[in-house]
Amino acid sequence: MENKELSDIVSLNLLSKENASFYEKDGFLYIKYGGEDKRASLHRAFPFSMEREYISVLDTDKKEIGIIRNIDKDFDADSVEILTRELAQKYFSPIITKINGMKDNYGFMQVSADTDLGPMSFGVRDIYRSITKVGGGRIFIYDVDGNRYEVPSVDSLDRKSRKMLELYL
Repeated sequence: MENKELSDIVSLNLLSKENASFYEKDGFLYIKYGGEDKRASLHRAFPFSMEREYISVLDTDKKEIGIIRNIDKDFDADSVEILTRELAQKYFSPIITKINGMKDNYGFMQVSADTDLGPMSFGVRDIYRSITKVGGGRIFIYDVDGNRYEVPSVDSLDRKSRKMLELYL
């Protein structure tokens, strides 16, 4: 078997204002890179701990165009605004401030909660697998449609909310 250097196998394209620019058209994100304009999507490499760093930029075929090391340091204000808005939309997560009820309904947990966007109700399949602990008491709950709901700190919830939730943590 032939010995190959890592650089022969993996190529890393770092994106910055010197080699790429972003714009919106018809409600979609586009990147101008390497003389081409392509529709793009963003994915965080570290979605919980580095929300504005190491952002993968993919084309419509899910092929990586490149990596943004740090949005704020690598791009101008206009691009930062566009990228921030795109990430906020993709990683939209209402903040749960209070849990009003959790009821098992034929294998689905029906959750009723107050959020920073008002009261919400959502269904959760296999609640034990639908809760992601991030650290520092921060958790995410994923509903049956793949939507995320964030609890920044379980300890900051009222006693009744904590008791309902702690059964599943």
